[in-house]
Amino acid sequence: MLDNMSSKSKRRHIFISHHHADDSEVGNLTSLLSRGGYDIRNSSVRMKPANQRRFEQGMVSDETIRRLLRMKISWAGKIVVLIGKETHSRPWVNWEIEQAHSKIH
Repeated sequence: MLDNMSSKSKRRHIFISHHHADDSEVGNLTSLLSRGGYDIRNSSVRMKPANQRRFEQGMVSDETIRRLLRMKISWAGKIVVLIGKETHSRPWVNWEIEQAHSKIH
């Protein structure tokens, strides 16, 4: 997989689909890949507290979120799904996986 790439091609544009409760694990994953010599450009969405409040108060429409996610997924060359304890129950993660799948078909 990634180990077979030359050092010149170790830059990766990725989107990491994950449950927001696992935001800190996204940083851990990108750090791990960086220590392995990869130059990671991560376009995944991580909610800052102010944005999380706006989302929870219904101030951000689902269509706005979908548009943002589509742009970020389209930019990425690779999609990674970070699986945590609650990932399977997250509708946005499922939507992101479906979008990534539609990109390759």
